[in-house]
Amino acid sequence: MTLDNAIKKRFEVLCSEKNITLEQLCRDAGVSVSDLERPGGILFSTVEDLCFALHISLSDFFCNELFSRSFHE
Repeated sequence: MTLDNAIKKRFEVLCSEKNITLEQLCRDAGVSVSDLERPGGILFSTVEDLCFALHISLSDFFCNELFSRSFHE
């Protein structure tokens, strides 16, 4: 799994827990769903915006088993 895949998966799980869609979260954060599939990788500012919309800190976002392993491109 790549880091980008882990980030997207984490947002999908958080959306599911809050009973919202990824599209709703992106709209609330003012970002496009396509920002999660950028060829050059997801921008840190996009992660910040989405975390802000979810009312969670970056440390809470990244404190997950998805980010406790090595990533392969």
